[in-house]
Amino acid sequence: HPECPVDQTCSFMKPPRSHFDSVSMSLVLGMDHYCPFLANTVGFYNRKHFMLLLVWGSLAAVWVLMFSVARGSFSNGTPSSIAFGLNILLVVVVVPFCLFHVKMCLANQSSIGAKQQTDATFDIGWVGNMRQVFGSTVWCWLIPVGAPEGDGIHWPVNQMLEVPTGKYQGPNKQSPDDPNVSLL
Repeated sequence: HPECPVDQTCSFMKPPRSHFDSVSMSLVLGMDHYCPFLANTVGFYNRKHFMLLLVWGSLAAVWVLMFSVARGSFSNGTPSSIAFGLNILLVVVVVPFCLFHVKMCLANQSSIGAKQQTDATFDIGWVGNMRQVFGSTVWCWLIPVGAPEGDGIHWPVNQMLEVPTGKYQGPNKQSPDDPNVSLL
């Protein structure tokens, strides 16, 4: 791929949105982050599975919490009250983390790209963004089957943004700061 730079760490060609993972010692396509709880790097090919783990884990934790409250299983210092406390901890940690990653998917951002502010050009609308992670078959989005849309090397970009700077260019590709652009 002629426009890909070479990664300085591993000397491999580095496609857009890929990063070198120092834990696995590999270049990961569409890298989001290394997850120590899963002992794996979340990237292009497994981000859907990571997201499903967060979504279904959050729903299950909230479900168990609701039924624990309904049954009153949080009193008397019993083992069920300990489980109730652990479930509250799980809800407090996992649900916000899940919401954060859902927000990232809706904007087609990765944790690394958002931190480096390099992902703005890849926001192609929430449906296109979700297809990039969950695949083109909508009814398969909530089950762990199917592949993400694309190949992890070529990424569609938002044509309303200038690729190098990420500045809004509008439909006529002119900068709003350009003195030759009339606002009337």
